[in-house]
Amino acid sequence: MKIVDCKAIREEILAEVKAQVEQLDYTPQIHIISIGEDKASETYINNKIKTAKEVGIEAHHYHLDGDMIQPQVELAIMNIAQEKQGAIMLQLPIPKHLDENKLIGYIPQYKDVDGLTSMNVGMLTQGNKDAIIPATANACYHVIKKAFGEDLSGLNVTVVNRSKLIGQPLQALLTNHNATVTLCHSKTRDLHVPMIKSDILITGIGKAKHFNANDCSDEYQLIIDCGINYVDGKLVGDWDEESLAEVCNDTVSLTPVGQRRQGVGSITTACLMKSVIKCHELQRGEDYEG
Repeated sequence: MKIVDCKAIREEILAEVKAQVEQLDYTPQIHIISIGEDKASETYINNKIKTAKEVGIEAHHYHLDGDMIQPQVELAIMNIAQEKQGAIMLQLPIPKHLDENKLIGYIPQYKDVDGLTSMNVGMLTQGNKDAIIPATANACYHVIKKAFGEDLSGLNVTVVNRSKLIGQPLQALLTNHNATVTLCHSKTRDLHVPMIKSDILITGIGKAKHFNANDCSDEYQLIIDCGINYVDGKLVGDWDEESLAEVCNDTVSLTPVGQRRQGVGSITTACLMKSVIKCHELQRGEDYEG
């Protein structure tokens, strides 16, 4: 079994973003809104701010009290959206008493760096090049593109996740690149059937080491593990890497998960920076390439 070099993909994307920023006559900005206290979100936000600084993007963090009610949060997002230039993201998850979809709806289309507004979702489904792609889905695509190129004609992809951050946008994005995509979830019957027949497997189910060598093919397969799970304080993915290493040969490739191992998550942050530039260019009415 081979381990995908996600670090190299991340560095390639960040180098491209940094080069773009250096050619701009303005400083790109990202405005991150968080609500309430969440240790995982705090870590993610700090990583985003750190990465933004590395490539010359100015990052601002707005922390809202978790006890704020829906109209108060809506007003705060509206004010940020009206007063600030650049990209805006609502850090998820948010407190359960708030309506996530309504709050996202107050972010203007071309400031929606997460690509979660109904307009961006629709544009991605239509294959519109101006659609802003959710960063994790885009990270998965960069891993696939590195392995197979941009034209995915004839490739079968199984995605075990139907979230709006991974499964749904990946189905549209990969279909737009001529792949045949099977979208699976917790209610899918005989899940192993599409999995073993796929060229590419993408999972994000939140179950530690749930999948093993019996769930993949002995032919060439690329496995992208988007799972984030903790076992005895250690970060692990959806796949049992030890099982794969024992059984699978070098025709199977896996993205790594774990502390001090750069996997899909590290590429996701790089893709977010890429989307920040895209937001700015679209707001300025310029054609965005990349």
